[in-house]
Amino acid sequence: MKKALSLLAVMVLILGMFSASSMACPRQNCYATGISYSCTGARPEYGSHYVAYPDGWEYKCSITVKSGNHSKVCSGCGYKYGEVFKTCSEVHSDSHCFSRYNMCK
Repeated sequence: MKKALSLLAVMVLILGMFSASSMACPRQNCYATGISYSCTGARPEYGSHYVAYPDGWEYKCSITVKSGNHSKVCSGCGYKYGEVFKTCSEVHSDSHCFSRYNMCK
């Protein structure tokens, strides 16, 4: 039992070191493992669809999705490297609205 636990502990340490090094920022002497994204130049896209309620009412759901280039930033040292196109925010006009035509990914 002790051997199994010690083997498991060693495996966790090895996997932890591997994942930390693969997520590390590419700047020399920046040992941060966290990466954050800052949204710049977001452009809104608008869409809508109708939802039929059980009582017969129809409601138009408006969807606003903002997406744009995001700068990749090392959390520890603030070094910026690369950009990724991502969704910044997604707003639905009603809680019964749902994703339609992959608008809300």
